Amino acid sequence: MKKIGVGFGLAIALILMGGCQKVGEVLGNPTTDKIVDTAKKVVTTLTGGENGSSTGGNGVLGKVTSMVGGGRLFPIAKPYFQQKLLEDDFSQYGLGQRAPFGPWTGDGAVIKMAVQWNKMSGKIMETTRPREAVCISKKVAEPKNLYLRTYYFANWPEGDISFRNREALGVGYMLNLKRTWGTEFQVTLYKKAGNQYTPIAQNKFKLPLNTWQEVEIMANGPKIKVSVGGTQLLDITDNDPNLQAPGRICFGGEGGKFDDVLIYSLRPVNPN
Repeated sequence: MKKIGVGFGLAIALILMGGCQKVGEVLGNPTTDKIVDTAKKVVTTLTGGENGSSTGGNGVLGKVTSMVGGGRLFPIAKPYFQQKLLEDDFSQYGLGQRAPFGPWTGDGAVIKMAVQWNKMSGKIMETTRPREAVCISKKVAEPKNLYLRTYYFANWPEGDISFRNREALGVGYMLNLKRTWGTEFQVTLYKKAGNQYTPIAQNKFKLPLNTWQEVEIMANGPKIKVSVGGTQLLDITDNDPNLQAPGRICFGGEGGKFDDVLIYSLRPVNPN
């Protein structure tokens, strides 16, 4: 009888202890291949492996709280909607127009034509440099607690979305989306302080290339959740007092393509 390797045995033990329920919930009536694939994801989540990491605010990468399961954030955020701050599909701007335009400040974006997420041709925003290429005017949106939804075009160019960006202190959060290889992408949440960008949460996932993917961010108090393509990828708590305050929202990325930006302020929710 062939011996089972230590690593594989550990994986089975971990699944039996904590992962079987997740596999059943996700797959329902699974095939063998689906069981193996999902079991790998569950094991990686339970052990804090390469597919999921977060810090909980202590500066050391650990585990993501929801690697398998968890969907769109809109239904979770909707009960806490306070005010719609912005809804922009970029249709009102001229083709080839460079920022600043509308509520967008800065000069790191241009309006282009593309086949949009809804399969219709129309105008989108393409950023021309990383990080804070363009920001939303403080008069329009500078929330602490927020729900943000946009569509990001999945290909080589990276996309950056910053929030709670406190310019006076030089601190803020930045979500980075990038393709690492083939159809594999990586989402990383950075904490900015001065010129330093420190990763505090990270996850890897797969997306079909050259497709628009919905990106959602929900930040309410110390709790931050991120969903891409209808799958929740990050769920962390960061109690940094310097970031528990309103700040600007910015977009960036060299060649990053964005469409249909929607932002709501949220009334506070009990972090527990």
